[in-house]
Amino acid sequence: MTGPAPLSVHARRRTAFLAALGDEAALLFGRPHHIRNGDAEYRYRPSSDLHYLTGWEDPEVAALFRPGAEHPFVLFVQPKDPVREIWTGHRPGVEGARERFEADAAFPIGELPSRLTELLQGWSTLHYAFGDDAERDRALGAALRGAARPAARNGLDVPWRFIDPARLVGEQRLIKTPDEIAALRSAANITIEAHIAAMRLGRPGVHEYEIEAEIEGIFRRSGGTGAGYTTIVGGGANATVLHYIRNRDALPAANTTGTPPT
Repeated sequence: MTGPAPLSVHARRRTAFLAALGDEAALLFGRPHHIRNGDAEYRYRPSSDLHYLTGWEDPEVAALFRPGAEHPFVLFVQPKDPVREIWTGHRPGVEGARERFEADAAFPIGELPSRLTELLQGWSTLHYAFGDDAERDRALGAALRGAARPAARNGLDVPWRFIDPARLVGEQRLIKTPDEIAALRSAANITIEAHIAAMRLGRPGVHEYEIEAEIEGIFRRSGGTGAGYTTIVGGGANATVLHYIRNRDALPAANTTGTPPT
């Protein structure tokens, strides 16, 4: 991945997405964040679709899009927490979501279930990905049940038709802008440089993890944010494993006998 795009780029993408939604709403979540152990977390990778539309890179986030509403773009995010930020770094918080990321409204992520009860009234179609997270599915279901009675009193719909948001976002992401094409070319050139360096380093006795470190070091030094997928470095028999990612063995000498290496 190359470095982050300017937030104005995400704003243009949101405008196009809201126009494509028409009179429908969309609720997108960030990826789940997993704990590695009692003191550490796995490095977080933002949801591609949500990041495409918002630029938000932190965990525990959801975005609600409602074209034509008073607040068309609503973010639910981690609130500021001075104690946690000592451990895991700065959080933009609710204020940052509004001021920096240009959300029309923003709330702490913990308020999502109760807020949805009100915010989803008046919409019959919701773009939402069921099955990614059971807890989120339950929270949405509870919000819809809670919204049904007050919506009926007010003559409003609540969502009853659901569409996977990846369909609409995917169509939008399929057509690249000149800036996106330039970013792809930059990523390709960085990848070429890293692969050439890997080939130069590859010789018997060099460990696969040394080549992995060289590849990923070039990615980061050249302006990328990291590998697009886990780096595969396999020598000898490991090279026949399509998704080999242990990357821990030494590269063997060339085998010219036709017999399997030991």
